[in-house]
Formats: sequence, C-alpha cells, structure tokens
Amino acid sequence: IIQRRVSRIVTAGTVTEEGLLESGKNNYAMAIEMHDQRLGLAWIDISTGYFRVAEVNKDSLPSELQRISPAEIIV
Repeated sequence: IIQRRVSRIVTAGTVTEEGLLESGKNNYAMAIEMHDQRLGLAWIDISTGYFRVAEVNKDSLPSELQRISPAEIIV
C-alpha cells in the first residue's frame, strides 16, 4: 500500500516551470476587489516577481483584462 498526499497545488497562475510557460509572455495571477463602481486590481507573475496594482472603474474592467491577459483571476 502506498500512502498518497497532496504535495503541491498548481493552478494556471502559479506555474513556474519553464517547460510549461510560454516563452516571452508573462503568466499573471490576478486578484480583483470590488467596491461600488470601483475595482482594485493586483496582478503578479510568480516566475519573475513582477507585481502591479491599479484602481479602475467597473466599466473599464473588460479592457484591463484584455490588456493584462491574466492566466488566473481570483475575485
């Protein structure tokens, strides 16, 4: 009998292995916080440490998502 357990959880935004990443493209995990008509955005590329935050209007969310192109979004 082999005992199994979870040793690591990998999601689209947390992949760091070069063989699984597209060369020359950031792999962002994004968090979105909603408050009335304003949204707080934070995104990070875990493989490079690149991190940014922004505050935007609710109406501009689609264009921001297209511009940043996150692999994973946490709301």
